[in-house]
Amino acid sequence: MPQPKHRKIAVIGYRSVGKSSLTIQFVEGQFVDSYDPTIENSKCHYYIGSFNKLVSVNGQDFNLQLVDTAGQDEYSIFHQSHSMDIHGYVLVYSVTSSKSFEVVKVLHDKLLDMVGKIQVPTVLVGNKKDLHMERVIKPEEGKQLADSWGAAFMESSAKENETAVEVFKRIILEMEKADGNAPPEEKKCAVILAHVPSANVEGAGIMTCTADSYQIPAAIDDLESKKDPVIEDPEHNVYTRFMKSHRCYDLVPTSSKLVVFDTSLQVKKAFFALVSNGVRAAPLWDSKKQCFVGMLTITDFINILHRYYKSPLVQIYELEEHKIETWRELYLQDSFKPLVSISPNASLYDAVSSLLKNKIHRLPVIDPLTGNTLYILTHKRILKFLKLFISEMPKPSFLGQTLEELNIGTFKNIAVVRTDTPLYTALGIFVEQRVSALPVVDDKGKWAGRVVDIYSKFDVINLAAEKTYNNLDVTVTKALQHRSQYFEGVLTCNRHETLEAIINRLVEAEVHRLVVVDEQDVVKGIVSLSDILQALVLTDGEEGKCPRSV
Repeated sequence: MPQPKHRKIAVIGYRSVGKSSLTIQFVEGQFVDSYDPTIENSKCHYYIGSFNKLVSVNGQDFNLQLVDTAGQDEYSIFHQSHSMDIHGYVLVYSVTSSKSFEVVKVLHDKLLDMVGKIQVPTVLVGNKKDLHMERVIKPEEGKQLADSWGAAFMESSAKENETAVEVFKRIILEMEKADGNAPPEEKKCAVILAHVPSANVEGAGIMTCTADSYQIPAAIDDLESKKDPVIEDPEHNVYTRFMKSHRCYDLVPTSSKLVVFDTSLQVKKAFFALVSNGVRAAPLWDSKKQCFVGMLTITDFINILHRYYKSPLVQIYELEEHKIETWRELYLQDSFKPLVSISPNASLYDAVSSLLKNKIHRLPVIDPLTGNTLYILTHKRILKFLKLFISEMPKPSFLGQTLEELNIGTFKNIAVVRTDTPLYTALGIFVEQRVSALPVVDDKGKWAGRVVDIYSKFDVINLAAEKTYNNLDVTVTKALQHRSQYFEGVLTCNRHETLEAIINRLVEAEVHRLVVVDEQDVVKGIVSLSDILQALVLTDGEEGKCPRSV
């Protein structure tokens, strides 16, 4: 009989979601409803870190130590004890609490930042499933979130011993899988293929299938030969060397959703499908050529609106009736633009270079053997991946320098709009100046020039969501009212802030750019993810070599 394996598991979640009740049900086989996990004294039988249990899974004994943490919110400091010597995590929310569901997302991000990894053995648990009348979070919402993490998902009731046991057995299996003691799950993506012209507008002919897993060929499984030679100065090109030593495949999640459009699909249906699936772009499949031929993005939507809009009284026929293939023939005409893609075996350095060289924001990762699209790489995903490991690498001195010293960002001919600028005019700026966001500035009184909002390309897709694209004479301010309830203000910085501070703000806020302002909040420039990746990866922080792109 093999020796028991010692495994330490942290149970984390928002207040009053039933973390302790679930743990005690597993350990003691009883339901405790009124336990307060924040009480840490010797008189309390159940206190943080006091749970131990010996269990057997698949013929192997495990001596489990369960760290039952105090309830946290999105502002809590993630304590180091929650990551030290922890082998697996059970993240718990209550199916009766939307707040707990939102908080668990934040806690997961903080967890990854703390442990410095892009993925850890995790089980997401929707607790209190027995409270049917009070449920606000659907099972499919929890499953979708867990899939985006590459984590397992279960719903449970702390009142039932059977489900509590299953939760902890599942985390054991996840830990074993991470240790290479269980067959790993294939990396898969749910492909939503829309190509049926006769389907209803709302449905857009969508069917779901599962893509085959991608196997790394053994012949190119070793990147050692491509790594830079050892350099005495550990700070020299540290981020460049990091990117060259990691593949695009490393960023492909265990499970993800990919929306694919057949070029025979109507344009309008395609944009509605983007909205309904919460994505910003989709690869285009040509059934005649049997290959991917391009990408449909929000930029296409903007180009169609700007080219064919006449007035609120005239319907945009081209948007209502054209197929994607018709639009591509008209738009591309003689200027053929092949699909820019990358192999999963290519280095992240190659991916960054391709994104910046081609001035694109999305790079399809395509299996060269099958032709299948596995994932869509973005600047945001790459920078977040780098940020997870940045604390483990030597810290270059240029991180402590300011934007002004490094000359990072765009500070000349900044495209802006005013609060009363017509939406059609803003779309024209997107098309003609090829920018992805427009700071909205005040044009009245002493506050003239002060940034008050920002209108990005992503905001334009709301016109499809609300079917208001037939009136582009409204002001930008009116068009932005759809997000007034949750918009927290324009994210800004100044030229005297350090590059490190800028990177942290971009990653934590999950935005594509910061507006550079002066002491009066007057717009002075833009610093984008493209600028940051150029500085970190391609120029190693050297002054004056950064691109000027928004």
